[in-house]
Amino acid sequence: MSNFLLYKTQDGTSSLDSSLIYDTYISGSDVYVKATDGSVLTISNSNVENAEAELKSVLSKIRTSYSSLNTFLTDKTCTYEFSPKIDIPSVRKNTIGWQDFSDSATSEASPIVQSNVNGGEVLLTNNNNGTLTDGNTTVNAETTVEGLNDMWDTTSNTLVFKDTGIEKNDVILLRVHLNVSASIIDEDFDVKLDFYDDVNAGGNRVFGFQKQLHNETLSAGVFREKMADMKFFIGESILNGSATISLVGTKSFETTVIGWNLTILKIAR
Repeated sequence: MSNFLLYKTQDGTSSLDSSLIYDTYISGSDVYVKATDGSVLTISNSNVENAEAELKSVLSKIRTSYSSLNTFLTDKTCTYEFSPKIDIPSVRKNTIGWQDFSDSATSEASPIVQSNVNGGEVLLTNNNNGTLTDGNTTVNAETTVEGLNDMWDTTSNTLVFKDTGIEKNDVILLRVHLNVSASIIDEDFDVKLDFYDDVNAGGNRVFGFQKQLHNETLSAGVFREKMADMKFFIGESILNGSATISLVGTKSFETTVIGWNLTILKIAR
C-alpha cells in the first residue's frame, strides 16, 4: 500500500496547503481519498500514474458545500500533483496541560502528625476541596491535556495513571506544596514518591524516590511554607498503577497540605 498527499503548486513553486490537503492512498487497483470530514471516496484505478487525473475528476464532483475545495479546484493558476506522504503525528488541541489539587482538610490546628522523635514518614492527603490564590481549582477541565481526566484520587489519596488517559512515556512535573513544622531542631525533610503497579497503591511497589524539601535549623514549632518540584515519566511498569506522596522527617514533625500541581507533557503520537 502506498500513501500520498494531493497538493498544489502555484507559479512553479510547490507548497502544501493544510486546509486543502486530502489524505489519499492506493491499495491494489483502487485509490482511496479521505476527505476533511472523514468520509472516504473510492476510485477504481488500474494505473497509479493515472491517479492524479482520476482524483481530480472525483474531487471536482464533490458537492460545492466544500467551499474551500471548490475554490481550490477552480484556481486556474494551480496544477495538481501527487507526492509521497510524509507521516506527521496528529496533534491534540492541548499536548501540554496542568491540573491543580488544593487541600482544605488539614490546617495548623489540625495537621498531619509524625510523633516518633527518631523520625519517620507520613502519607500526605488531599481532598481537592480547597482554593488556591488563583481561584477554585477543583475543576481542571480547562487546563488539562485534551482527553486526560483528573490524576488524583481523593479517596485513596494516590496519583492515578490507569484509565485516566495518560500514556506510556508521558512526562509529569509535580510540585508539592506544604506547610511544615519541626518538633525538634535541627531536622531534615524529604518529599517521597512511591510507585505501584496497581491502583490505590495496590499490587507491587515498583520503585520510589525522594527529594529534599527543607532543613529546619531556626526554631521548633513554627510552620514554614515549602515546595518541592519532582519529575517522572510514565513507564510501562506503572502505566496501570498509581503513586503515593509522603513526607519524611528525621525527627518528629507536623505538616499541612496546601496542594499540588501536575504539569503534563504528552508525547506527540
